[in-house]
Amino acid sequence: MQPPRKRIHCHERHMRLHLFATLSILLSTSLYAQKISIDAKKMRLDSVLVLLQHQSDYSFTYVTEVIRNAKPVTVHLQNVEFPEALTVCLAGQHLSFRITGHHVVIFPEANQQPATRAIVGRVTDAQNDPVAGAIVRTSTGKMVLTDEHGEWTMSVPPGEGRLSISSLGYADTAINIIGRNQFDIRLRFRETQLDETLVIAYDQTTRRWNTGNVSKVGKTAIADGVATNLLSVLSGRGPGLQITQLSGVPGSTSSMIVRGGMPLDGELSGSDPLIIIDGIPFEQGNRPANLL
Repeated sequence: MQPPRKRIHCHERHMRLHLFATLSILLSTSLYAQKISIDAKKMRLDSVLVLLQHQSDYSFTYVTEVIRNAKPVTVHLQNVEFPEALTVCLAGQHLSFRITGHHVVIFPEANQQPATRAIVGRVTDAQNDPVAGAIVRTSTGKMVLTDEHGEWTMSVPPGEGRLSISSLGYADTAINIIGRNQFDIRLRFRETQLDETLVIAYDQTTRRWNTGNVSKVGKTAIADGVATNLLSVLSGRGPGLQITQLSGVPGSTSSMIVRGGMPLDGELSGSDPLIIIDGIPFEQGNRPANLL
């Protein structure tokens, strides 16, 4: 009697498998056959998805930002199957969906406009040398630094319109990036007080390249002086400048010492400094200086 019992068990197992497959097919059919009724006018897409979820056994997975930025939905559905209802609600949104069991995944279409676009460029100075470490910044605050070759690349939203470029020692520059993806940017040197022209008695230079000590007495200080002699007005207005009038007679000469006695020519001027006015050399006391 043992062999027939084994055949009975085998037959029961096949019956169970057939019954399970039949139930799976019926369950799948019942899921897709669920009827949806929605009447929405300019409703947010995420609110429409909530209505779909309440009227079915499906749950949704999606990127919140993508759904939040979708267009409002206006539909009128009456007893429509779930896949068709979801297709109508997503029409014109550049969104697709995939159904797996009781789960629905919503994602952007592959051919829709990218969320960002790539732009590249190179930053140079007035001599066309690369500017490394320059800051390239968008209007939203996103920024990158140029490499040792002055080159940079970044991703920006399609609506981004301007970039600002800045670097130490250079003037800030702003450019329009609408309709272009590649840029050659040239920065100008920023003029500071170190680069202002500095006129000295016998030449002109800048504060950056000046190697001597320069003191300046403005015209206001001279106008406010009470002395009638120009040299007397300068007395005490420059570091190391000593001016002494040799006598009390009006118009008498004065002795000038600048930071100690450093004669240019002992026989000509002794320890007196060299005085140049508008490019013309003078000696103290209006003595002739043609030997210079």
